[in-house]
Amino acid sequence: MIPHVFRYAAMATLLTGAAVTATVTGHVPLLATDGPSTISLTDSNAVPLNSPGIIDRASCLTIGLVKETAYQCGDLITTYTLPSVRVNGKTQAPVLVFNSQTAHPHPLLTLDVSISGSTNFPDSVVYVTKVNGTARDSIVITSAMLASSHSRRRMQVGWDAYSDPTGVYSVVIDATSYYGGVKYTASTSSSEVIVVNRVNSTIGLGWALAGIDQLFFPADTTERLMVNGDGSARIFRKASSNVWVADAFDHPDTLTFGSTTFTHRLPGGANVVFNAQGQHVQTVDPRTFITTFRYRSSAASAPLDSITLPKLATSYRFHYLISGADTVLDSVRAPGTSGDRITHLNTYGPVLYQIFDPAGNDEYFEIAQSGVRTGRILLRRGKGGKVSLFRYDALGHLVVTADSMVMAADSPATPRADVTTICPFFKVDTIATSACGSVRFSEPPTALIKFDGPRPNSPTADVSSFRVHRFGAPEMIVGAVNDTTFITRGTNGCNNFPAFVTQTIASNGLTTNACSDNGGHVKQRVVVNAFGNSASQTTTYVWDARWDKVDSISNNLGQTTFIATYDSHGNVDSIADSRSNSATQFVYGSLRATISICC
Repeated sequence: MIPHVFRYAAMATLLTGAAVTATVTGHVPLLATDGPSTISLTDSNAVPLNSPGIIDRASCLTIGLVKETAYQCGDLITTYTLPSVRVNGKTQAPVLVFNSQTAHPHPLLTLDVSISGSTNFPDSVVYVTKVNGTARDSIVITSAMLASSHSRRRMQVGWDAYSDPTGVYSVVIDATSYYGGVKYTASTSSSEVIVVNRVNSTIGLGWALAGIDQLFFPADTTERLMVNGDGSARIFRKASSNVWVADAFDHPDTLTFGSTTFTHRLPGGANVVFNAQGQHVQTVDPRTFITTFRYRSSAASAPLDSITLPKLATSYRFHYLISGADTVLDSVRAPGTSGDRITHLNTYGPVLYQIFDPAGNDEYFEIAQSGVRTGRILLRRGKGGKVSLFRYDALGHLVVTADSMVMAADSPATPRADVTTICPFFKVDTIATSACGSVRFSEPPTALIKFDGPRPNSPTADVSSFRVHRFGAPEMIVGAVNDTTFITRGTNGCNNFPAFVTQTIASNGLTTNACSDNGGHVKQRVVVNAFGNSASQTTTYVWDARWDKVDSISNNLGQTTFIATYDSHGNVDSIADSRSNSATQFVYGSLRATISICC
């Protein structure tokens, strides 16, 4: 039987506060005429606020918390590393990763909303989220929340997708303004929203194995959906026969189909191979070393059976239990010099709540069992006994993390030292507002994610703020001492990738501009007024398109300071400086490892 959900009873109310509808009462006097609210999926410069065809978790704002735990894209990420092996001179280990968004999916769309300057403030505006034509969720905003202002406000809407399988969904947002018994409706739509759902994961609810991808086949037969182990996902759209191309992001990305398999080329020359059912069956690195993944059957949902690393005589083997309708991971056997090293997992139904390493040390997890937070980790006790607590708002944002010994005696509204508060830019319920203040949403320039770290007795000195790009990446960072850094991404005259960084402005005002080549690499980097003499310093890069490695670097004077050549496996053959007549040569052995360097 699974342990009771709340071992620390004093934290029960703190961690599972019920969702509260975002409604503020009050009436604002009429100013002009009645009319609909304006809603937009782009900002005031017509830049999209969302990324319909991609979830790239590596690009998201990520903040480390306690060991093996992080805030990422608004969600809780926690990992568990299995026993390692040494292959080809490198230590490698499978990593289990938990993602609170895949444990209980609640996809979100960011909107800018406003009331026209010639329009009265309505009594309320109801925003309804329709998924594939069906109303799934709604949120109520009153004119009082808009603070009697006609300026834009930034908010988020979405739906509880706990029961929706992984796939691509069409979403429409309806906004209805109410003036007494009269209503005005305007609507806008998003072409696609990706849901990644691991409620039924065979590793445990919300868990996956990092580095193992899966290919899905949406209802639109011209599309392929690739989901990564960390919960990232990307839609590939058919470009020609047996070729699918992803939307522009930070580099060209292509999926191809041969006679029986799909191949996805990774930056750097590695390839991921999928079978016709979408299972990830091989990873082939640039040196042609192959990691092989085998499954219990050819069914797309079949659990993983083994991982065989290159040059390894034995494999990681995965063993499962069948409990009613659930097939869940029971143990992982890692090869060792004196026999298998076994990691045991304890589950209750689909919920993973305890992991024992080969030495018998355990890690323990407590999981929310009901409500909008079902499936999300509320507590993690590490091998050393340290306990960390987590709580979420009604949209699934991770809002508070804490040391349990400190939080046990505290109320939700009065967090103490060793409590980390993460305030989303849109606060949908009292869990968020009790920790982050009563202002629920702001104008876009001040719609910031605030991170208040655990430093004792310091209400402001460890507070950082972030404004994020549509891919979740920071575009403005305000440090704890109000040092501000700006990061600009997007297409322009010298870049075609919307996630590529084209400019940074440091807190001291130093400005650096960059352009990309057709492969998404930095082609040119210009430091403006680098030495305070109004002169800019330009560095130019030429890249090897096959291996995504630098061929040459030239400085501001046009001198080539670095020249490299590569062999057929992407290893460096030689490095030279055009200003000298010498080159460093590299020789490799059968394992593609360096065995000699000669100049």
